[in-house]
Amino acid sequence: MRAFLKRYLPTTVGSIYGTNGKKLGEHEGVWFYTIGEHVPLGGLEKRHYIVEKDAQKNSLVVSEKPLGEHPKKEFKIEGAHWISKEAPQGSILGRYRYRQPLLPVQCQGDALTLRAVFEEPQLMASGQSLVFYDVKGEVCLGGAIIG
Repeated sequence: MRAFLKRYLPTTVGSIYGTNGKKLGEHEGVWFYTIGEHVPLGGLEKRHYIVEKDAQKNSLVVSEKPLGEHPKKEFKIEGAHWISKEAPQGSILGRYRYRQPLLPVQCQGDALTLRAVFEEPQLMASGQSLVFYDVKGEVCLGGAIIG
């Protein structure tokens, strides 16, 4: 994917910081990375994962914890599109990464205050897509954008 994007987006060197603010390395452009992605940083014993992106500063923040320092269970969602035209009730399944295992989630609130509530804390970035499936994981119910 990165090779494809490099044909259309410029590479602009930026900094990679730890959650403590210490500079750990450099990258080729914040737009080539996603929250939760593993970033190989030479010389470090443990794997590090992107937990924050700042496009204005072209910087990334990484943590040894894949879910970062501040995962949460509840996320505002926007632009929901439901195939049946109505938000599903009760527990369903969802995913926000390609080929990620389906996760238990509930949609709560009305059209103006819709929230996705997970059983376990997650780390998602504003703008990421969240796709919903039935409890068997066989039928796509719709999708939304994390607000």
